[in-house]
Amino acid sequence: PAASKPSSTTHRAQVTFANGVLDVRADNSSLNQILRDIAHETGMKITGGVREERVFGHYGPATPGPAHAMIRPDRLVLGAVTNANQLHGTIRQRLYLGGHFEYLVAVGSASLRVLSSAMAAEGDSVTLSFTAADCIILATDTQETPSWA
Repeated sequence: PAASKPSSTTHRAQVTFANGVLDVRADNSSLNQILRDIAHETGMKITGGVREERVFGHYGPATPGPAHAMIRPDRLVLGAVTNANQLHGTIRQRLYLGGHFEYLVAVGSASLRVLSSAMAAEGDSVTLSFTAADCIILATDTQETPSWA
C-alpha cells in the first residue's frame, strides 16, 4: 500500500501555560505562531525571528528551565544589526588569521569565539548581533556551564 501523505491542512497549535507548566500540541502548525503564543501565554519576550517552518508533535508538559544557546562563531556579527538579537561584551583576545580575525569576547561570565573580518582591538567594548535562526537551543537539567562553553 502507498504511504499516506501528511495533510496539507494547517492547524493552529494549542499552547497552554498553567501553574508554571508549558504544553504545546502542534499538527502542521506555524512555528512563528507557536512562538507568539508562547510569548503571550508566558509573558516572555521573544526577540528576533525564525524562518517559517511547520511543526508537528506534542511538546511538554514541562516547566521552563535553564537552556544553553549554541551559535557558530561565524554567525556572530561584530557590530549592531537592526532587528537582531544583541549581546554586549569586551574583546579579550584577537588573532589575525589571514582573511579574518578570531576574537575571544567576554560576555558576562562567558567567553564567545567570534570569526569576523571587522577590525576591533583587545579591550574594545563591542556588540555581537545574531538572529534566532542562527541559534540551536539545548535544554539542560543543571545550572552548570557545559564543558564546550
